[in-house]
Amino acid sequence: MLQVMTADDIHSLRAAGANGDDIVSALVANSATFDAKTAFSQEKYRAKKKRIHCPRITAYKPTSARVCAAFFSKVCVPCSPIREPTSSDYLCLLNASSHRNESLACASTHSHSH
Repeated sequence: MLQVMTADDIHSLRAAGANGDDIVSALVANSATFDAKTAFSQEKYRAKKKRIHCPRITAYKPTSARVCAAFFSKVCVPCSPIREPTSSDYLCLLNASSHRNESLACASTHSHSH
């Protein structure tokens, strides 16, 4: 599709307070070939522009398992002796909650019999 709007035009719309649906509508209105496309192609174009300009956020309840999963996905230490499910269990056992400072330390001990 031949698009008349530039990235600067889109940034100007955002700066003026336009939401994602307004931007998608402006892109559709300023597309030179939108009306000539089939209904399927038009919907596909709208859906693609909505994915780009209408961000969606999903909020989840912050359970200990989700906190640990998020931590391990960002700061994974491959040689860490604590695995994700184990650290989640530790947080539950500690009764960790908001507005408290919690710390979890692990001392890896190996006993060898001689």
